[in-house]
Parts: sequence; structure tokens; C-alpha cells
Amino acid sequence: MSSVALVFPGQGSQYRGMCKDIVESVPFAKKIFNQVSEYFEIDLFNSCTNESEENLASTYIAQPSIFIHSIILDKILKNNKIKINAVAGHSLGEYSALVSSGVLSFNDCLKILKIRCKEMQLANINHKGSMLAIINEDIKLIEKICSKFSNTVIANINSYNQIIISGPINEINKSIEMFKNNNIKKIIKLNVSGAFHSPLMEEANLSLNKAINLVNFNDTEIPVYQNISSIKNFKGEEIKNNLSKQLTGSVLWYQTILNMEKDGITDIIEVGPKKILSKLIQKITSNIKVKSIDNLQDLINNGFKIIK
Repeated sequence: MSSVALVFPGQGSQYRGMCKDIVESVPFAKKIFNQVSEYFEIDLFNSCTNESEENLASTYIAQPSIFIHSIILDKILKNNKIKINAVAGHSLGEYSALVSSGVLSFNDCLKILKIRCKEMQLANINHKGSMLAIINEDIKLIEKICSKFSNTVIANINSYNQIIISGPINEINKSIEMFKNNNIKKIIKLNVSGAFHSPLMEEANLSLNKAINLVNFNDTEIPVYQNISSIKNFKGEEIKNNLSKQLTGSVLWYQTILNMEKDGITDIIEVGPKKILSKLIQKITSNIKVKSIDNLQDLINNGFKIIK
């Protein structure tokens, strides 16, 4: 018997034209775009369809756009009466997971997310940062190189050999040479606008936690796997506490998928733009079947009906 988890992508998965075909085919999708656009005081559908990739990558546009995309698809899956046995999200995607599982209401999530975007964008301006993907399984060596700097840390453990580091641009640039000198050649700069999940986000996290503490976190019957703990959780207060540490903590994605596998998850559906998480999961384990739902054709190909 299958046991299905939904996973939700984070910032960096945005692309020009995302969600356009779904908005044109699903009436409630445009309503969600309009609601979030009004709250964020920006035409997010126009941003998704007409903005340059560079503008779309800005935190204040990318995060709500990805969130909307994921929530619309999640609603379509729920309309198809799909049984969900667990949820998780990568960084920003954790917020989509909390809405999907009922831990946060949609409106309460928007309140937190707007603060998160504003404060992260401000932190990006005040502290110029960057992130690198290091393709190498020697995490001890990566930790050792990060320790040479004051504010550069491991931000994400995405798979056994994909480690993301985050820090000030000057430190990140110096680290590239150090990685190359240690025979690590595959290094990729990420399409993000700051040093997420690093000490450079500490000021942003203070304001974010005030917003988190003002809303209600419900207990859930659907287990939530969070970034900084990676084990299943059902308790709203514990989930709130973990979320309050997420912005400056590491995303333990590799451990999350291994724990899902151990807990009996057999199928994972990635819900949102691109297939970044699906590819990571396939690298982590061959024992879980993975699907990616990004657009209208993906829904049709996987047998889901567009219930209007």
C-alpha cells in the first residue's frame, strides 16, 4: 500500500512564465494570485509572466510567487481527494507545507511570509551575501573550509554530495579558491539574492520571530518534517519553535528524505515550480517513487482532474 508525501520547493525554483497555464485554466488560481498580490502590494502574476529572470529572483517577488504556485497545485491535488501521509518543504517551501497540513492558515501564513520577504530583502541589502553549491561528499572538508571564515556556514545538506554554503560575498569568493585548491572542482553559484540560512540573517530572524509568535500554530494529523529537525512532528508549538530557528539554521534535506523512507513513505510528489527537489530525492534513494507537478500538463499526465 502506498504512503504519499508532498514536498514543496523553495527560492531558486522560480522561472518566467510559472503558473501561467494553470491560471488560464483554473478560475480559483487567479483569485489566489489577486489575494496575495493585494496583500504584497505588487502584481505577482505580471511579475511571473513578464518580469525578467533577474527581477523575478528578488526575494520579495520570488517567495510569494513560488508559494502561490505551490498552494494552487496543492489545492488541485486536494480536490482530487489524494490521501497525504506527510509533508515537507525546502526553506521557503516549509511554509507551503505548513499550510498544506493545516498547521498554519493561508492568511496567517501570508502575514509571516510578508515579514520574511521584507526582512530577508533588507538583510540582503545590508549584508551582501551569496550561496554556493558544492558537489562533493567530504562534508568534513567543507566544514573545515567554512570554519576559516567568520560568517560562512553550511546552509543546506541536500544530498550525500550536494552541500550548500552561505555567507558574505567576499568570504564566498575566497572560499571558491580554497575549494579548488582542495581538489573540489564542481562549484555552482545559486540563483538567490542573499546569504540565506546563515548568520547574515540574524537581524531578519528577530523581526520574523515576532510575526511567527503572533499567529496560531495548530496541531496536525499529517506529520510535518522540518528543515532544522528532519523528524516527523505533529505538535503546533514544537513546529512553531523549529520554524523560528529556520532562517539562520541549516536545511537538513538529505536527513529528511532518509527519515521519510524509514517512516514508510513510498511515494513523493513535488508540488511547485521546476523539479529541483525531485532530482535530489532520486539521488538520495531509489526506494521512493517520485513525481513532479509543476504545470497543467504534469497534472494531466499524472491522472489528476482540474476540478473547477
